[in-house]
Amino acid sequence: MCNKFGISGDVEGAKYLSDGHINTTILVGINENNISKKYVLQKINKTVFENPSDVMDNISNVTNYIKSK
Repeated sequence: MCNKFGISGDVEGAKYLSDGHINTTILVGINENNISKKYVLQKINKTVFENPSDVMDNISNVTNYIKSK
């Protein structure tokens, strides 16, 4: 699953986080070239967000706007 997020390396562990209200949220530990990293991944709930690509476009637009400031 991590490769879908552009994350490479060996998975050291994964844990579902129960604090999310809408999306499925997972904390993943990755070992990439003997460096341990942690990522929080989310799977968008398609029942709540019928067009996940629109959600991702919006996140990208907001992130790019913030970067430009």
